Amino acid sequence: MPRKAIGLFVEDSAHDTIIREIVKRVSREHGVDVRIESAGMTGNVLHGHGNVLKEFRQYVGSLKSYGQKKHYDLLIVALDANCHGFNERFKEIREVSDAAAGYLNVEIVCAVPDPHIERWLLLDAEAFKQALGRGCEATTYKCERGRYKKLLRMAVFDALKMWPPLGGLEYSPKIIGAQNFERLRTEHKDFAEFINALYGKFREWMAEQ
Repeated sequence: MPRKAIGLFVEDSAHDTIIREIVKRVSREHGVDVRIESAGMTGNVLHGHGNVLKEFRQYVGSLKSYGQKKHYDLLIVALDANCHGFNERFKEIREVSDAAAGYLNVEIVCAVPDPHIERWLLLDAEAFKQALGRGCEATTYKCERGRYKKLLRMAVFDALKMWPPLGGLEYSPKIIGAQNFERLRTEHKDFAEFINALYGKFREWMAEQ
């Protein structure tokens, strides 16, 4: 089966790093080769939810006007829920894709970490311990700007006794590789919505082989 192309619309480097690592793991688990790249016009880091939606609208608009110039087998659109909530952010993405249903001939998967994507690296204390030698504290939900960036950085420092240059994102491959996805998808709605949709698409691709 040819390699599948996946395009990303993401808010920042944390989104890009973590979403890519999750997709890579799911790809390995299903034996489906993928190419992951930015689908936006201005690169991977789009600096905020407004720019992600703007780029996504421009992309689907270009398909209507000029046809699909760049083909993807799947598009992933990621927005942090922030204090607006999971449902509102999910709806914002779907409103764009639903409006383009007549000419958007590619499936959309939404990733809406609630409230911020760094929290996804702190959901599984045992996986964190396997990756860095010491577990992290359970993360209670609280919508506070920068909270989970700080918690991730501190958890890495507590484990390694050194400040991570990239805020802990550099350990995403090890942490995500050790995470219990089956448990996380039963305990966290935001993670479940993304991973279930991703699993569904990869199973379709497996059936094509």
